[in-house]
Parts: sequence; C-alpha cells; structure tokens
Amino acid sequence: MRCFLLLIAFGFAYALPGRASIPVHLPRGQPFQLIGLQTDYLSDPTYRLLLADVQRSAVAHRFLPTNQEIPNLPSSKPSHWFRFVFQPDKSQQHSQYLVEVGFGNIRRIDMYVVRAGRPVYHVQAGDAIGKAGRPLSFHTFVLPLPESSAQPQTVYLHIENKDVHSYFPLAVWERNSFLDHAQRASLLWGIYWGILLLMFLYHAIIWLFTHDRGYMYLALYLLAYLFYESARGSNIGARYLWPDSHWFIENNLAIFSVAVIAAFTLFYSHALNLRYSAVVFWQFLRWLSALSAVLMLVKLANWLPISSQSLAILSSYPLVFVMFLAGLRTWRHGQQAARFYVIASMCYALGFTIFVLNRTNVLPGTGFFLHYSQNIGSLLEFLFMAIGLASYVSSQQQQRLNEERRRIDVERLALVEQLRQREELDAALIDGQIQERRRVADELHDHLGSVLFSVRARLSELDSANISPQVLESLLNTVRDAYDDVRLISHNLWPDELEKLGFGYTLQQLIASLNRIGKTQFALQLSGLEDELERHAKFHLYCICLELVNNILKHAQASEASIRFLPDPAGAGLRLSVRDDGVGFQQADGSGRGLRTVRERIERLEGTVSFSKLPEGEGTWIQIRVPVHRPQTMPTLTITPIEG
Repeated sequence: MRCFLLLIAFGFAYALPGRASIPVHLPRGQPFQLIGLQTDYLSDPTYRLLLADVQRSAVAHRFLPTNQEIPNLPSSKPSHWFRFVFQPDKSQQHSQYLVEVGFGNIRRIDMYVVRAGRPVYHVQAGDAIGKAGRPLSFHTFVLPLPESSAQPQTVYLHIENKDVHSYFPLAVWERNSFLDHAQRASLLWGIYWGILLLMFLYHAIIWLFTHDRGYMYLALYLLAYLFYESARGSNIGARYLWPDSHWFIENNLAIFSVAVIAAFTLFYSHALNLRYSAVVFWQFLRWLSALSAVLMLVKLANWLPISSQSLAILSSYPLVFVMFLAGLRTWRHGQQAARFYVIASMCYALGFTIFVLNRTNVLPGTGFFLHYSQNIGSLLEFLFMAIGLASYVSSQQQQRLNEERRRIDVERLALVEQLRQREELDAALIDGQIQERRRVADELHDHLGSVLFSVRARLSELDSANISPQVLESLLNTVRDAYDDVRLISHNLWPDELEKLGFGYTLQQLIASLNRIGKTQFALQLSGLEDELERHAKFHLYCICLELVNNILKHAQASEASIRFLPDPAGAGLRLSVRDDGVGFQQADGSGRGLRTVRERIERLEGTVSFSKLPEGEGTWIQIRVPVHRPQTMPTLTITPIEG
C-alpha cells in the first residue's frame, strides 16, 4: 500500500504545472539521447517572456508536450521555450554533458539550469552573438551543462528563431561521445565540401580553356550552390565567412536561393537548348525564375509571413518539375544527353522531398540517409549534370567534326571536278593543237614539198652550159636542204609513230633524222618509263624535246648533245636531262621565249625545271622532273553518322 501511494505521489508531482512529465536520463554506455518526447514547449508570440515568467504557475501550466521525437512546431514567427528535467546517472556524477540544438540557423538561444527553483547556470548561443554564438565549434548549437550532481535539474531553452521554420532536434550528449561524433561529422562535411569544390574548379578550368558556355553555367551553378550550402547545413558562412553580419546571416539563405534558381535556369536552358528547341519551356522557366526572385525580394522586405526556407521550397519544386518535363521532351527529340539531366532532376527532387518530409515529421527519423538526403541528392544531381554536359559537348564536337568532314569532302569533290575540267580542257587544247599540226604538216608535205620537188626537178633539167656548174650545184643543194627541212618539220609537227609505235621509238627516229642532216650529233638514252606517261604528258614532253633541240641547233653551236631519260631517285617520277657542249645562252635562267614555253608545259605536267649555264666550253645543262603517274580516281565521299 505504501509503495502504491509513493508511485501516485511521484506521478502527481511530475504532472504538476512547471514540471516535465518524464526526466531525461542518460545511463552509462549510452552516448546520447533525443529528448523531444520528454520535452514540453511554450510558444511566445510577444517575445517578452523571461525565465521568471515561465517559472510562475500562471504561465508554467501552459507548457505542452511536443509528442514528437524531434519537435517540429507549426509556427515560424514566435520564439519558443522548451523545458525538460535532466537526471544524471548516479554512477556518472562527475561526467560532463552537452545539450545540442540540432539546427544551425537560429538567431538566439538562452539556456538556463534551475535547481530547487533557483537559476544556477545561464549560457547564450545563436547567430546574433557572432563568433561567440557557438560555445563549441560545430555546425549546430551545442551548449555545455554544468557539472553533474545527483540532484535533478530543470533545463529551460529559450529559442528565438524568427524567419526560420521551427525544427528543433534536441539531444543530450556525453561530452567525449559528442566530440567523437563531431569529428566524424566534420570529416563527412569536409568530404562533401571537397567534392563540390573539386567539381566547381574542374568545370571552371575547362571553361577557361574551352570557353564553352555549358561549363561556365555549370560552374556558376556550383558556385551559387556552394554559397547556398554555406548558409545552411554546415553553416560555414555564419561560422567563418560573415559571423558579425547579423542582417546577412538572417537573409543569406534567401539571397543565395535566388542565385541558385537563376544559375539552375541558365544551365538547363543552355544544356537542353530550350531557347530554340522548346521555346514554351524556356519562357516558362524564365518566368518562374523571375517570380522566385521577386518573392524573395518581397520576403527580404518582411512583407511575406513565410520563412525563407519554405519560400525556397515552394520556388524550387515548380522549376524542377518544368525542367523534368523539358528534359523528357528534349530526350524524346533525339538529344541523348538529356537523359542525364532528367536523372539529375529526379535525384535532386527525391533528395529534397525526403529532406522536407523528414523536417516536417511526415517521414520521421534520424538515420544518415534521412538526415543528409538533400546533400546526397545534390551530389548525385551535380554528378549526372556533369556526365550529361560531357555527353552533350561530345555530341556537339562530333557534329562539328562531321560537318567539317562534309565540308572537306565537298571541297575535295569541287577540286577534283576543277582538275577534271582542267584536264578535259588541256586534252581538248592538245587535240586541237594535234589536229592543227597535222593539217600544217599535210599542207607542208603535200603542197610546199611538192613545189620544192618540182623546182628541184626543173633545176636538174637546166643546161649546165648556160649556168655555172657551181651555181647550179648550190641551187640544187639549197632546194634539197629546203625539201628535207620541210619533210622533217612536217614529220615532227605530229609524227604518226608517236601514237602508233610509242614515245621512245618516235624520239629515236627524230634523233636519227637529226644526226643524218645536222652538224650536231645527238645521243639518246631511254629509261622505259616514258611509255607509261599519259597521252597529254607525252605530247608536252615531245614538244619540250623539240624546243630544246631547236635551241641547240640554232644557238648552241654544239658538236655534241645528249638527251637522257632517267628514273627520278627522289620518288616515283621521270627525270629528263638535256646537255650540250656549245657556247650556252644568254638567258641562263631560262627566260627566253622558247624556254618560257618549256616552263609552261612543265607546269602543266606538275613538274620542275632547272637551267644551268656551265663554264665556257662546256655548254648548257637542263634538268626536268615530271611525275609518271597522276591521280585519276575520284575520291569517295564518306560521311560519318552522328552518334549521341
């Protein structure tokens, strides 16, 4: 009966106003304990309640149990009082304990420890205090409890969280266990920040070298997200970058949210080419981005009764949804890189949704993936964005390469067509010259040759008594020489043997004729490559030989001359060497009219020529090099299909 009465008294005592119903107890071996279910709360819309006020029975009975493992209160405007009773374990009376408010964006926290109705301890924290606002350097707020004793103590937390949603993970830690936890958490945050910074530097450097706007927009998106992340999560901004700028600390989340939304719109609009491929989606994204910016500006002016985080959430979802639809449409229309952007948006949306559901207690829990869902989703988003951008840039480069190949092939075909037309024109000119030469040769042989033959016959019939024998002999020799010259010229204008019996045989006949009637003796050496030449090449080389022979006969006063065809040792070609022992010529560079004709013919054969005036008494040396084979086949137009 006594035990029963004691239990009733104990329960009644803790049910009285001013006392939390269940004390917080951290037994040996347990590193921490979430205390939401053991905590009562009181909202303070006036921001005027002090510790003495909440201890009075008139106010104390208004405390309500949170009924949540992690308190998530509906109101974002008022400040809140939290109350719990901490009962240290008797075996750990000299252990040190910490109270963690597991949210990093809080304006001000006052923690009071009351024993036997009297305040014995007070510590402050919060962004409004500046660098001293975090008694322990951590991304959340961690406040030390006074040294433990066996006596229970009531802990009051006054949290002023204007403009931030009311999410308060409350926990009691054993100090050494918390320090171990802080090291692991800092390592995870360091890895997270390191990955983001490396991705930013990687894309920024690629942009500096390539000037591709896709990399620039992704680098800007990563930079904006880095600043956004500094305003939440690890709270690097409030802790290290701008710890004394109270206004900026309260509004940096809204400012950086606008920057993230703007960079998000720029990147995806460019990556999906929405301005040209999906104008409606492009305009819709622009309007949503502009609306988000306007709402954030209105929020900065305190004209909207909503927290910056809630506004960021409301602004992000429509943008991500529209981008998701635009990505699906672009993917369907053939841009394979868009599939990575679709996956990226899904990762971000999923991570952000889990984050929101967890913070609103719809999906309660404190597990790793629940707690860091937004961070994990963001990393996956940036990873797939980078893969998609690389795929997009690769496909663009492949497309440009294919276009360049098409252009080169078209130019090559145009060049081949020009060469073909030029060859046809040269062939037509050569045919015309051949026909004209044949006509002139026929005229010389049939008419002028006949006349000279008749004159020679009549002179032979003259009476030598009336004419001096020497004069008659001279006239006969002159007419005979003229007749032989006409026959030789008519034969050399275009000998039929050139086409019937070949280039080498025709030259041999020409040299034999010259050696019979001239003072200069010619030596001919053939290589066998001459007959592999094309018809127009044989024509030009034959004309070149005639021109050079004519120059030797007229100007060189040479007793001997040589014409040698040799394989070109420098490559697949033919070398023509013409040398005499005469007096040389004045135009040592080959600038005479006849030699200019030689140069022009050699240029048509795509060959080279050099003129050498040898020392006096040794004559002239002309060297000509021409290719034996010229390309005849048309190039094949090959177009590589675009992949990706």
